[in-house]
Amino acid sequence: MEDDHHNDQQVNNPHINKVLKTYQMSAPRSLQGPNSVLDEPSGAAVAVCSPKAPMPTATSGDSESGGGRKTPAPAPPPPPPLHPVLYVPDQSGCELFETELEWEKIACFMVGGEMRLCLPQILNTVLRDFTLTQINQVCDELRIYCSRCTPEQLDMLKHCQILPVTAPSCGLMTKTNAERLCFALLHRIPPPAAPVPDDVVTFSFEVFHDVFGKTRGVCMPELYTEKFSACIQCVECKALFAPQRFVNHIHRFTGTNSCHWGYKRENWKAYVKVSHGHPDYSQVVNLFETFKEQIDESATAHFSSRKRKQVRQYL
Repeated sequence: MEDDHHNDQQVNNPHINKVLKTYQMSAPRSLQGPNSVLDEPSGAAVAVCSPKAPMPTATSGDSESGGGRKTPAPAPPPPPPLHPVLYVPDQSGCELFETELEWEKIACFMVGGEMRLCLPQILNTVLRDFTLTQINQVCDELRIYCSRCTPEQLDMLKHCQILPVTAPSCGLMTKTNAERLCFALLHRIPPPAAPVPDDVVTFSFEVFHDVFGKTRGVCMPELYTEKFSACIQCVECKALFAPQRFVNHIHRFTGTNSCHWGYKRENWKAYVKVSHGHPDYSQVVNLFETFKEQIDESATAHFSSRKRKQVRQYL
């Protein structure tokens, strides 16, 4: 009987009950497990854990005053499962287009926002006077790479009789890299220097472009009397170019380690700009913008008589 009474005292010992309750509260939340709680004094353990969110269990006093044990609040329902969003596969890369490269029509596909040109067609038309060794050397120099077309694109090229039916594959080159390749092979040697008629030119200003490599020139709008008239003289080689073709003139290529994207030769008006060193910079910019707007690609444009009066107004 004495042993049973001694065991009941150990079980009903309030200190042991407090330690067990502290163990139950802290064991799931401790990074080091229940040992970190049992190693500390019971009072310290209670002081650390009791100020935080208490467990929703009621003590004996609460059960007497409240009339019963409080039930914990029900857990919120789990969120509904998320269904995957299904998109229609992009088929635009298989649609065949046609673009112009050095005044030659080249088949292409629109992939990633830029045209990818059929490489065999470029080699057989635009670059037919160059060997594969020369072309590969320039591609290595400018770090130009080609991608292979997909089976669907290859079937489209064969269906349109652009490639023979026996062609096993086809390379595709971006429009920007194709322009860079043509610049290096076709326009690297500048035309001979041309004299400037002093009796015609009364006003000039310096311009530049930084397409694949910065080139500076002197624009003389009064020399533009017909379509593709040469009115910009390169500062370095003294050759004359039409504004539409000045962007093709490059002496040194830069940015070979950069990813070139989005170049369009027809946007030459956005590439040729007035140099910042001019004393009347804002007035010259307005004049040059007016001059570029008057250049019509589809008809002959003249910059004489009336336009010369506009030039003199800025002097």
